[in-house]
Amino acid sequence: MEYKRHEWDTNSIADHFGRTILHAAVEDNNVTLVKTLITVGVDINCLEGCDASPLTLAVINKNEGIAKILHENFALSSGALFTCMPSPLEIAKVMELDTMVKLFETDQDYIEDKILLQSFEQCKPVDISDRIEIPDGESQVFKFNRSECRSCPTIIVGDNGTNKICRSVKNWALYAFNWCSEFPGDMHTKGYLCEACYKAMADGGFHHVIHTVMKRPKLTREAFGKRKFQDQNLGHIKEAVRDGGVAFGLAAVQEFKKSVYFPTKSQFMESLRRTGSHNEALLTGFKKWLQDGSADDASFKYNTDLISLYAPLLELYCNVTKCCDGLGREVVWFLLLPIFCQLRKRNYWTESLVHIVNFTTKWPLAVRMMMRQNCSGSIKGNRNANIALDEFVETYIVQPLKKYESGVKKVQDNFDHKMFELFPEWRLGKRSEGENE
Repeated sequence: MEYKRHEWDTNSIADHFGRTILHAAVEDNNVTLVKTLITVGVDINCLEGCDASPLTLAVINKNEGIAKILHENFALSSGALFTCMPSPLEIAKVMELDTMVKLFETDQDYIEDKILLQSFEQCKPVDISDRIEIPDGESQVFKFNRSECRSCPTIIVGDNGTNKICRSVKNWALYAFNWCSEFPGDMHTKGYLCEACYKAMADGGFHHVIHTVMKRPKLTREAFGKRKFQDQNLGHIKEAVRDGGVAFGLAAVQEFKKSVYFPTKSQFMESLRRTGSHNEALLTGFKKWLQDGSADDASFKYNTDLISLYAPLLELYCNVTKCCDGLGREVVWFLLLPIFCQLRKRNYWTESLVHIVNFTTKWPLAVRMMMRQNCSGSIKGNRNANIALDEFVETYIVQPLKKYESGVKKVQDNFDHKMFELFPEWRLGKRSEGENE
């Protein structure tokens, strides 16, 4: 999936001059902020409206310190990037900034070597005692030690229980295990979202609709709670939230048609003339109906939460998993955090908070992009037919292992039974082994 910039992305937030926050930090000579922005992955070669890069501003300000920081982090000082104005190197020459000119020209030919060395900065050379003799002219041998690679974590996929174990192990021995990072899955979290929906909306009519009106007697409180991962309840409760949302939505439509916010014939015609459909007029009026109704009546807001929050959020979650939309998945997790907090689901909001911290601050930008593009998998490689990572792990790794283990145990039991029948002394031998163990 090709990554595209979005409006909320730090690199695309700019003022009316096209300046990003990195441009402002360099212009204000704020060294600390410049280092922080570089650390979190801001584009160091972003251009403002007049095609000036952060390094260009550092040269104009004659700030050798910031210029050196930017250059060491691979800010371009010349090349095809600069088309509408001179490059930082040309500007430094004109301003007779000999130190900067020397810095830019000296390392210009070794930029690729520096990038290569940076990729090996977490790799430890083999100790002299363990190193094989290397003939002259061949490159040095490197080995990768996972426990020493702190800045690029190894991601472990799992449900809430797995992530709790990972965190407890890291807290117990942080130095030894802080190379791992949790990645909550989607399958279990959808169950948590359905449970939160039921807890918030059941007493307002949701339980009556799905249990009595839709005649689904098996969808009890236990099915949404302790038993949501048993007896195929996960699929049933997701269908219940979806269908309950549709039912509440149809009722809302009937009430909306009776209100003063329903578009008039002239509004419908105007929308049809401008956009080719009536959708804009309907959506605008419906949103106005929801906003004003929620402001005037707390009961109205409560009853419409199912069609304005829970059901659409679950539908979005299912779609971003199916289509492997990593950015949409992050949006869902941001929305889940306050829901779990307000409902006092401590384990769930802890999982949400840790995951949000991971992909917004802790993970390197490359890791975050990797997880966006691989947040779900498909055995056959079909697009829009993906399953969540934790579901993939459980279906294609955990379950086969369990079946293999149970099969081996069954074969062993049958073998022991036959041996007991043929050789009674075999039973005594097995019993003595168990006692010794």
